[in-house]
Amino acid sequence: MVYHGVKSSHTEAVITVETPDGEVVSLVRHIAVHSPGGMTWGYGGSGPLDCARSLLAAALGGDGEWGAYGGAGVIWDFRDEVVARLGDEWRMSRSEILAWLDRRRA
Repeated sequence: MVYHGVKSSHTEAVITVETPDGEVVSLVRHIAVHSPGGMTWGYGGSGPLDCARSLLAAALGGDGEWGAYGGAGVIWDFRDEVVARLGDEWRMSRSEILAWLDRRRA
């Protein structure tokens, strides 16, 4: 699966789940913890923190199994190292997210 993020403004952002061929199969569910207004990316804030949580949960399945990766702090690290650096439009595969997580365990 591939996650495809597109934002048209600071507050309007959507992340689709696509096949490698670009067929949209679903949306990434916003797990609202820090930003009830929605997910976003490209800086370090509450919207990107929820984006990080939601992407990690999507990649891991369910609401996330943070314990194997050092606990909930992994969400903050993923936001700072990955989500905060994303541009207005991006694609990231599930395998890229899992590889990032595996590097944390190494």
